[in-house]
Amino acid sequence: MKRLLTLLLTGAFLTITGCAGPGGASLTPTVELQDVRVAGFDREWVDLTITLRVVNPNSVEIPLEDLTADIRLSGQLVATAKSVQAKYRLTPQQAISLPLTARIEFKTLPDVLRQSALAIVSGGLRYAVTGSATTGNGLIPLRFSKEGVLRSPAR
Repeated sequence: MKRLLTLLLTGAFLTITGCAGPGGASLTPTVELQDVRVAGFDREWVDLTITLRVVNPNSVEIPLEDLTADIRLSGQLVATAKSVQAKYRLTPQQAISLPLTARIEFKTLPDVLRQSALAIVSGGLRYAVTGSATTGNGLIPLRFSKEGVLRSPAR
């Protein structure tokens, strides 16, 4: 019984610390919101593209999943952006750019926001984006946020 307990504790210790050992993933990847752009629009909607820069400082590949971001205009949630793929693999010691897309339909906005959303196409509108992702099979949550001014695309 004592031997079994020792083996179980040793196994648990190695499992928990295995990621922190040589060649393991011990550093948390960083996520930075690089850019928010209007990808297109018409009378009924605005498409946004959000670009994230994700850096994996570790010497091993790390899975990244559950990548979403909430978009707020005038302090109100207007859309949730989703990643183009369900899962990504973060290359060791590399930075990659990941796109997220969202569509804001004007008819879903409250009246007070409808005029604000139209400001996107006429010069700029303040936005706030907050999001998250998970790495290490859901064990390590990553969060990111940014505020700025959304501008109309050049034509």
